[in-house]
Amino acid sequence: MNQQNNPKMTRHNLRLVGESSSNGGFFDEVRVTGDAVFNGDVDCQSFKCTGNSAVDGSLSADLLKITGNLGVEGNLNVANMHLTGELKVNGHITGGKVQLFGECAANGEIRAENFLIKGVVQAEGMLNAEQVEIRMLGSSRIREIVGTHIEVKPYEPGKWMPWLWHGSKKELEASVIEGDVIRLRNVTADVVRGGDVEIGPGCRIRLVEYSEALRQDEQSEVGQSVKRTGE
Repeated sequence: MNQQNNPKMTRHNLRLVGESSSNGGFFDEVRVTGDAVFNGDVDCQSFKCTGNSAVDGSLSADLLKITGNLGVEGNLNVANMHLTGELKVNGHITGGKVQLFGECAANGEIRAENFLIKGVVQAEGMLNAEQVEIRMLGSSRIREIVGTHIEVKPYEPGKWMPWLWHGSKKELEASVIEGDVIRLRNVTADVVRGGDVEIGPGCRIRLVEYSEALRQDEQSEVGQSVKRTGE
C-alpha cells in the first residue's frame, strides 16, 4: 500500500496495515498496524503505531504513541511521546513530555521539558530537560545531562516481570551531570555539578561541585568534593 502526498494539500488521515509504505508528507493522524516504511519526512498531528515504523527522514508530531519499534533517520520532534519498545533516532530528539519504557538510542542531542525513561538510554550528545528521571534496566550512557531536577537510579520491575533485563547491569555512565537538584545511584561520572546533590550507593564520581548541600552514601566513591560559594 503506497500513499503519495502533496504538502500543499489539506491534511488528511493515513492508515497503514500489514507491510506497507508511504512517501511521507503532511497528515492529520497517522496510524500504523504492522510494519511501515516512510520514504521521506512525516509531519502530522498524531502518530500511532502498533508494530514497527521506519522513517527515512524526520518525524514531527504533536502526539506520538508507539507500542513496538520506531526508527527515524533524521530528527524527531514531538510535543508528547509515549513509547513502549525501542526508539532509534539518527539525529536529535526534541520534545515536551517524553515517556519511554524500553530502549532509546540517539546519535544527536535530546532536549525536552520532561524526560522519563524506564529502561536503557544511549545518547551521543547532551540530554537537556527540566525534569530528568531515569530508571535503569540495563547499562546506559549519556555524554552529558543538564536539567533542573535530575534523578537516576535502578528500576526494580517487581514480581510480575522479574525476567525483564535479567542479568543486565543497571548503571549509567556520563561525562558531566549538572542540575539544581541531583539524586544519583549506580552512576559513574567525571563531574557532577549542582545545588542540592545526593550521591547514592554504587556511584563513582571523580569531582562533585555543589553550592547548597552534599550527601554521600558510604557505598559510593567520590574523588573530590568542592563547595562553591558566592554564586
